[in-house]
Amino acid sequence: MDSAATIDVWELPSGNGFGVSGVPATFTGPWRPNGALLLEAAIRLIDSGGERAVKVEPLAASLDMSVTMMYRYFGSRQGLVDAAQAERWVRSLSTSVSASAQLLDDARSATEFRKRFNQAVVAGLGRDRLGNLLRQANIVGSAYGRPELMTFVAATAKQVDQGLVTVIEGARQRGWVLRTADPITITSWLTSVTFGRVLAWIEPDQAFDDDSWLTMTLEPLNQALFGKPAPRLATLKPAAT
Repeated sequence: MDSAATIDVWELPSGNGFGVSGVPATFTGPWRPNGALLLEAAIRLIDSGGERAVKVEPLAASLDMSVTMMYRYFGSRQGLVDAAQAERWVRSLSTSVSASAQLLDDARSATEFRKRFNQAVVAGLGRDRLGNLLRQANIVGSAYGRPELMTFVAATAKQVDQGLVTVIEGARQRGWVLRTADPITITSWLTSVTFGRVLAWIEPDQAFDDDSWLTMTLEPLNQALFGKPAPRLATLKPAAT
């Protein structure tokens, strides 16, 4: 059997970008099949039971491999957990940007861009995104006290944010948004609002008007980008089937 080389899981892919076209794979090293199986198994365990569910011996046994082999791929249990959390993060970001990618890329006028941008924001803040936002909150919390993982999380998120900055800047150059609009500040604000949305949902029985919340979010965004009031929320939601 070939020996398994330890992968540098924190190396960010270069040259292929993140942006609205999606997030590339986390790991660039030469994976062996067993390494991929271990990573996927650890991700499933964390998704269902948190990090403490990743127990080395039962995990290795379930995949019919030795603990020694696992360590050859990831160095330690913590190395496997960190790799799984990094991959969960990248996948969650990919889910976050993929829904809005085509909407923004296909805009052909200022009016169309404004509508599509607002549609993408509403979709990104929909209640169906709760699971993904909870996953992101879990990963960010797990990175606390782990400088290497936190650096990776921050750097990857920054690359994804840069995609939206580029979109807004491109629209600004075309005259589709205000010349005074600051793409970096607007993107940072929108990212924080989206991430903070989980706090409004963490209590299932918490009563608040969801449409009013969305309108309160869209209004300052539209003023900052377009100098206009937000479109009516009903025009931004998918038609009921």
